Amino acid sequence: MTVRDNTGAPCSDPCMRWSFEILPGLPGTGPYPEQFTTSGATHREGFVVRFTADQGESWVGNFQRGSGGRYLSAVFEHPTMARFFVISGGQAYVIDPSMRRCVETFGPDVREGVRNERRLVLATDTEAIVVEPLGTWVSERLAWDGIADLELEGDRLRGLGMDAINDEWRPIEVDLQTHAVLASAYEL
Repeated sequence: MTVRDNTGAPCSDPCMRWSFEILPGLPGTGPYPEQFTTSGATHREGFVVRFTADQGESWVGNFQRGSGGRYLSAVFEHPTMARFFVISGGQAYVIDPSMRRCVETFGPDVREGVRNERRLVLATDTEAIVVEPLGTWVSERLAWDGIADLELEGDRLRGLGMDAINDEWRPIEVDLQTHAVLASAYEL
């Protein structure tokens, strides 16, 4: 399920640069961490991240995990460098660090992620979500039940997709300029 904030203002200070640090757990001192969840309730310790502005301001976010287990937990900077994608056990949160606010969520099945200077690609078990400075798009179905080993090479996304019919990993490839699927593990 995708939740979008269409009323939110852009980052309060786009010139301010933010960095992040993945913490091993909730800090024992300091302000109460910001809670991020898809259910709106408080939750136990999740995936914990500290965001720090280049001017020294910092805050900690506690991100509720999605499906967990085999799903991704990581942080990626948005290609525009104004926001962060926090993936917590497959659940994705798009964070505006200046406002300490989640502007979008999706998941809970993000399995894989790869980024270069122009794009961020997040993969679920079946498709790729491509984030570019001017927008986001979703590929056609690439696999029956799993995507792994993603690589970005120029305008090509390559990796492996699970072909459940033949019970094997097969090459997948997407042309990121045209959005065309050049190789797929999802064929009848």
